[in-house]
Amino acid sequence: MLLSSAIVSPAFADGLKSAAILNGWIASDGTRVAGLVLELEDGWKTYWRSPGASGFPPQFDFSASQNVENISIEWPAPNIFGSDEFATIGYEKSVVLPLLISPKVADQDIQISLSADIGVCEDICIPTSFTLSQDIPAKTNSRPSALMASLANGPWSVDDLGIQDITCDLSADPNGFLVAISARSQNLNPNTRIIVEYPSADVWVNNGLTSRKNAKFQMQADVFVDTTIALARDRFIINLLSDGVWAQYNGCD
Repeated sequence: MLLSSAIVSPAFADGLKSAAILNGWIASDGTRVAGLVLELEDGWKTYWRSPGASGFPPQFDFSASQNVENISIEWPAPNIFGSDEFATIGYEKSVVLPLLISPKVADQDIQISLSADIGVCEDICIPTSFTLSQDIPAKTNSRPSALMASLANGPWSVDDLGIQDITCDLSADPNGFLVAISARSQNLNPNTRIIVEYPSADVWVNNGLTSRKNAKFQMQADVFVDTTIALARDRFIINLLSDGVWAQYNGCD
């Protein structure tokens, strides 16, 4: 892979060997495809976007970038490490996080400026911060295999994985709300976790342990709301994670 020369400062590098931007290609709609490459020390891990009860989600700030309208991260399927309430959801050794970049001006270069705060874990998990800056030429046209593989390892639909009978029950609770999820599948292993997300800084979801009986998976989550906003059922995201295989279902019907 051809990486940028921007490397993590040694002051923040415990467990994290390097971080770099990987140039990619221009999609047919004009989107620039790139990747954020994280290389970890042996035995270390870093979190997925929803890290589990004991972790903290990674934060990526691209606001100082130039000629950028929007950047979205396309997360590859994570793995599950540990068991029960001590599980870590994330990646080990290395991960490429695909970046889909919408430029403000299509035929001009882009400069990516990233300020990141992530967690890295060995026996314990610690916060790590780093900054990166990388130019992406207007005519970039490289298709690194690692970036293409990471894009291909995104979420499946529940239909494609043969997941059936998904239910999502939302109810009020004295401290907030409860969300109860159930799903049936013969294709997911017993280590599968149900993870519920709600994309809002004012909402925090505390996912419970996933139980399995025969082919039925169940999980109950606590949902805490910091403000008086009304929860929108169609904004809930239900994930079923099964050792590098990920199914995603949108909405709590």
